[in-house]
Amino acid sequence: LFDHPAHPYTRALLSSIPSMDPDHRTEVPPLAGDPPNPINPPSGCRFHTRCAHAQALCSERVPTLSPIEQGQVASCWMHVADSGHTEAPVLLKEAA
Repeated sequence: LFDHPAHPYTRALLSSIPSMDPDHRTEVPPLAGDPPNPINPPSGCRFHTRCAHAQALCSERVPTLSPIEQGQVASCWMHVADSGHTEAPVLLKEAA
């Protein structure tokens, strides 16, 4: 999780950890906007309103939990093959 964060929200959370090294201080907040209302969450991925990678698909459908690598999983359309997200992997179809 710490070495290879897969979900954009996880990457944003980890980048917000303060550094005592003045050469590695966070100058720009990793997330913009307000957290979603937990009583009335947005449709689709609950993080899409604050995600730099969000696309129309993200607001329409809840992402599935998908294996990434080394037993790691993420609930993000960017990691679901052929999901329609432009950053998702594409499965090559065999010729008939």
